[in-house]
Amino acid sequence: MENHSCIIVDDEQLSRLLIEGYLEKVPSLTLKGAFKDAQEALLYLQEDKVDLIFLDIQMPILTGIEFIKSLNYSPQVVFITAYPQYAIEGYELNIVDYLLKPVSFDRFLKAVVKAQDQIRLVQSVTQIPSALSDLDTDTTKHLMVKSEHRIYRIAYDDILYIEGSREYLIIHTNKDKISTLMSFKNLLEALPTNQFIRVHKSFVVHKDKVKSLYGNQLEIGDARIPIGKMYKNDVLDNLF
Repeated sequence: MENHSCIIVDDEQLSRLLIEGYLEKVPSLTLKGAFKDAQEALLYLQEDKVDLIFLDIQMPILTGIEFIKSLNYSPQVVFITAYPQYAIEGYELNIVDYLLKPVSFDRFLKAVVKAQDQIRLVQSVTQIPSALSDLDTDTTKHLMVKSEHRIYRIAYDDILYIEGSREYLIIHTNKDKISTLMSFKNLLEALPTNQFIRVHKSFVVHKDKVKSLYGNQLEIGDARIPIGKMYKNDVLDNLF
């Protein structure tokens, strides 16, 4: 069974002890540490990264939300808190789950399953380069992405535009849509600049697929793609 590492960050000792007890019943998770404040946890994570963090929100000096924003990598996070009003802000930070104290074991286990599914998904995407090298294919004319445990070989000429949606990208082609866990940074490094251009913080388009400029939008097929203010001059210089 695949094993994942985790830590607990909570200023309440009883809450830490409860989660530690729950974790003893989950053999697929290894507890690396339990910290009473976020500063202690940050010092630990400078040396050792973990896959999953069980995190309180209201803590002295540094809150759980401030703690997440200060991390230099993106572990999976489950909030465990007594304050339901932070739920919306938590989900905007792409946390896996939001548990209200006191937490039952059944509810805790559901959060663990969701977190481990997400960990495996992220890990599978980071393994794409080695998987692609085994295919021995010409990537000068194709984009290689992984989606739902499959590797797709998408011809550049078939791509209409690519849309960013939170941590996912949606690739719109002539025939269908393919979602993949990839950052815009990695996408732009993979795409040929002579064929594609970023027109908005959430959109990259194939230059040859643009039919017209309509106000502050590009027309591609049946779609209208917005042009971001900071990209407008580049769009006009390169497309019209």
